[in-house]
Amino acid sequence: MLKIEALTKTYANGHRALGGVTLDIPTGVFGLLGPNGAGKSTLMRTIATLQRPDAGLITLDEQDLLASPERTRQLIGYLPQDFGLYPRATAQAMLDHLAVLKGMTARAERRELIEGLLASVNLWKHQRARLQEFSGGMRQRFGIAQALIGNPRLIIVDEPTAGLDPTERNRVLDLLAERGEHAVVILSTHLVDDVADLCPRMAIMVDGQVRLTSTPANAIAALRGRLWKYPLTPEQASKPLPSSIICTRRVAGSIMAYAIGESSAVHQSTEAEPDLGHVFFCITRLGTTSPQPCVTQETAIA
Repeated sequence: MLKIEALTKTYANGHRALGGVTLDIPTGVFGLLGPNGAGKSTLMRTIATLQRPDAGLITLDEQDLLASPERTRQLIGYLPQDFGLYPRATAQAMLDHLAVLKGMTARAERRELIEGLLASVNLWKHQRARLQEFSGGMRQRFGIAQALIGNPRLIIVDEPTAGLDPTERNRVLDLLAERGEHAVVILSTHLVDDVADLCPRMAIMVDGQVRLTSTPANAIAALRGRLWKYPLTPEQASKPLPSSIICTRRVAGSIMAYAIGESSAVHQSTEAEPDLGHVFFCITRLGTTSPQPCVTQETAIA
């Protein structure tokens, strides 16, 4: 169990990136959703001991992760959004170097580990290629491989499927799910499909604070019967929309507005089946999934 208690972080410029974050994260894959600037990357870097918080506590199975950063880094695997590599090194050599840094001294053990990791991310045939020759998607898959060195007890991945095609995305998500059977895996992303497809539990962060902790299924169920959709013309969609509209989407060439409320007073509206994207928009736009008075026909098309 990873426990995060009252974590705060304010940067020198006065920006408060974390405002008292508290989370209990069990073994398995935990989804951390939020818009850009929500504080997700700051939280990930803090858990990975790459920066210290102003206050708060982080423990993994009751072990204080902030007390001994060097020891902590032996327990975790981390894939940040942007990570540096030695461009002239081969994939095999780079992973071998990182395995040594993780404390793996036996060469045969490292060789077996590296071959298995490269195969798991579909890079085995490129093991002797220089990293500067890798495409963006290959670099991302290599980043996943390096985060899994040493069977870490805590795995932190920030936007792990960025730049991956659908086949490789599924491969990476399956790999994280497999590791989540025996480790805490934090999947930080703004892609709701990754969380919906993979994570038994999730949280949504906005402005450095946790606004929702739930299961994807329960979060979606909270909106069922409260979400309504109706069509907008392009002219209507270009104007400021009522606050109860959480988002607009194009469906088969038409623009649909989605509003939350106990009942609909909008002409031509129908009840909509919610998904995790609607939950995300409720939290980030309204700050809640609780129903608000639905818009009237007049305010909807004014």
